[in-house]
Amino acid sequence: DSGSWDYWSKFLSSLGDRRRGSLLLAVSQLDKLTDGGNNSTIIGTSESYIQREFSHIKGRAQGAISCDDPLRLDYSSDKMVETISSIEASLLKSLDEVAHSWWVPSSYESLAGILQNMAKQKSSNQELPILTKNELIAEIGRSPESSLLLVKMTKDGQLLDRAINYLEAVGDVMQVGKKWLLVDPIGWFSSFLAHFIKDDLAVSTIQVDAANLRRQRGTVNLDEIVQALKHDYKSPHEHVSQIMMLLCGLELCVPLKSNEHNPIPLETPPSGSTPFTDVRFLFPCLLPKLMSQCELEDCVSMSSNCFETENMPAIRGHRFRESTGFIPPGLFVGILARMYQGLQYGIMRPERMWNDHAVLVFNHDTTHVLLRCNMDKAVIDIIAWAPENEQLFVGAAKGQASVVMWLVHLINMFLSSYTQLCFEESWLCPNPQCHEMMSDCCNIPSSSEYRGSEFLLYSTPQSRLKNHDCNVEGCFRFLGTGHSLGRARPCLGFVEVCRACNKEPVFALRENVA
Repeated sequence: DSGSWDYWSKFLSSLGDRRRGSLLLAVSQLDKLTDGGNNSTIIGTSESYIQREFSHIKGRAQGAISCDDPLRLDYSSDKMVETISSIEASLLKSLDEVAHSWWVPSSYESLAGILQNMAKQKSSNQELPILTKNELIAEIGRSPESSLLLVKMTKDGQLLDRAINYLEAVGDVMQVGKKWLLVDPIGWFSSFLAHFIKDDLAVSTIQVDAANLRRQRGTVNLDEIVQALKHDYKSPHEHVSQIMMLLCGLELCVPLKSNEHNPIPLETPPSGSTPFTDVRFLFPCLLPKLMSQCELEDCVSMSSNCFETENMPAIRGHRFRESTGFIPPGLFVGILARMYQGLQYGIMRPERMWNDHAVLVFNHDTTHVLLRCNMDKAVIDIIAWAPENEQLFVGAAKGQASVVMWLVHLINMFLSSYTQLCFEESWLCPNPQCHEMMSDCCNIPSSSEYRGSEFLLYSTPQSRLKNHDCNVEGCFRFLGTGHSLGRARPCLGFVEVCRACNKEPVFALRENVA
């Protein structure tokens, strides 16, 4: 359907540039469009709608769609052969077009075959499809498929790295650290994560208890995973520990912190090591969706040191809006995973996290931040509130700034890896009423509504961001000046009055400090 076309075209474009002819659109089951004697009328209307939507998506695909019409997939018995023939012809045409602008040495394909054979051997031995570059080099020397270029790769590290980079780009392999390779990462990860994420009606002989995952808000103990997958691997504890190390490195899950110091290393372990003992993990993608404002209020009231005041609380907000109207699934929970791993213990807790919201607490629980994602509107909001302006500050010395500025920086660094997405930034009105807040000390911003204006910002790209490492620079501890890199400024023609409250917003928390 057109919604599917729109979704997948945006999703694929967010991953990178598409080559000419690399995208095919198809519509299926048109033969089922019947309505008595008006069948021809309905089909004609549907065809008109499909063609209009196809033209719209093709126009923005920048050459990725080269065909003149979408494929028609008719599954009726008398049309099945014709449908298969048209699919084959379209795929061959697409492959030819892509091949004209994408030359690949045959030795790369041979290397991919060697890797697949090694993965099959490991799978038959109930081992992970992980190997070192030295293992790969040794296998190349033994393989009868080795060409002259492949033999050179065993002696020239740069040639081998180029081949591996190509295979990683097409999804055949993934580099883990400097020495390790994971073969068929997409297929392997999807099959492994299927033990945690699947339809309730699906049947599996090996499955982490879905009811437990829901009850535990997406948290699971290592021993539970080992127990569920013990028949899959020769050395379950060792192999599952390696798997969890990979997932943590990719920010698909995070080890739950139990105290101020998190001793769990996030480096891929050598074979034979078992780094995770009596550890629980949080899968952010398994967090529940926020169902009501009451959930948010209950969570904040339990984590708050409520303050007595008759005045409105100090509040500041920042909005990221994706310009094409599309946020990839997994982006927001990826932000939650990175922040949970980096920020100090206690700022984020699983009981204050959902897959579309999270509440963070600072300054002895008097300062709160609501992270909010609305996939339909393609916006991510940061809203911080506290009794007084001063309590919206975190950090010390050069690192002292509003908590909003620091979190904006951390999110911008995360979004920098999504090069195909374009986020516009804006400030939100600092009037609590625009966030549906009252003077009640324990009241919080609405989980879904913001009624005020968006004050558009612009930022100057800075080359320093490319070499900036938040872990090294201390950004997760609000140290240094990372928050000032690429700082957004008000655009020309900046709106001076909020359309909702009709007040002129004051964004500065201190004189000459934003």
